[in-house]
Amino acid sequence: MPDYKHRRINLAPKRQGDGTWQCPYTIIEFRSTCWAYRKGCPDALFPSHEEAAAAALEEAKRIVDALEPHAQVPLSDSPLIGGRYGVRMRRLTLSVIQGVVCIGEVVVFCLPNWRKALNTIMIFAWSRR
Repeated sequence: MPDYKHRRINLAPKRQGDGTWQCPYTIIEFRSTCWAYRKGCPDALFPSHEEAAAAALEEAKRIVDALEPHAQVPLSDSPLIGGRYGVRMRRLTLSVIQGVVCIGEVVVFCLPNWRKALNTIMIFAWSRR
């Protein structure tokens, strides 16, 4: 019995009268107070025992994946954070950050030019002495 995401999958391959194979499966889920069972069987008939078991296992895994809870939305994306003005506050914060970055780029852009200007003034001042 393979285990998959904290659930046990019980495979029971059976040979049909015409020589083909089917493989019913049971998904056993362990809960705190009881066990839950889900049963199924792939619709197709298979020529071998291994193919029937592999198809049943894949179908059971798809069902287990569908049973998994979806990822929760982080609180930072929740519309409840910030209450009524949450969207406005996020937009204001973004515009302030963009303004600071823009001013920082201007300062960084102007620094080399200020150095040149300061050096020119210093050279001119020294030459006047």
